[in-house]
Amino acid sequence: LNGFYRKEALGPSSSAIFRLFGRIGNSWRSVHVMLQGSKGAYELESCANDCAAILRCMLDASLQIAYILVQPEEAEERGQLYLDYEHVERYQMVKDVLPLDNPIVKRLRESARRAEAEPRVRAEYERVKGKYTHGKGSIRSQWYPGNLRQLAKAVGKEEEYLLFVKQFSSAIHSGPMATRHPTLAGTRVAIDDKAGQIV
Repeated sequence: LNGFYRKEALGPSSSAIFRLFGRIGNSWRSVHVMLQGSKGAYELESCANDCAAILRCMLDASLQIAYILVQPEEAEERGQLYLDYEHVERYQMVKDVLPLDNPIVKRLRESARRAEAEPRVRAEYERVKGKYTHGKGSIRSQWYPGNLRQLAKAVGKEEEYLLFVKQFSSAIHSGPMATRHPTLAGTRVAIDDKAGQIV
């Protein structure tokens, strides 16, 4: 077990899955903290949308784990794709943020560490970017091909994806349904027995 926790002891798939399980576990703890700290129906309702948003993030992570593992012969390659995409994220963050004009970004631009770090970020990006290139040369917006629904379909979880996304979408995007009915968007659907309508 101690060896498993040492970074160098992990292969690409194990390392990727370990990170994703950590994300899921910490997310579940966050949900637990919010629910345990809520006293009464009003406080439960006040955190329902945040719980829904976290559960939606957990679904995302679990689908990525399933995709890494669904074809064992490709697990190591997919694990490495997950890990290397960090360099794409970091490069794109630098490229998009540094041109901004505000005091925080100004401090980043003037950092003494920038001269050393920026070339390293670019070099790592150039090393891995070919793995994530679309047919037209653009870089995809996530490490896996397609979108999350296609990922869910590839692992036989499209129905679960649709259930979570449709139920929690309003909570994620602060839609009117979620802001009016937090428990509807976050945790349950309330039905008016007489009218047969969502209330």
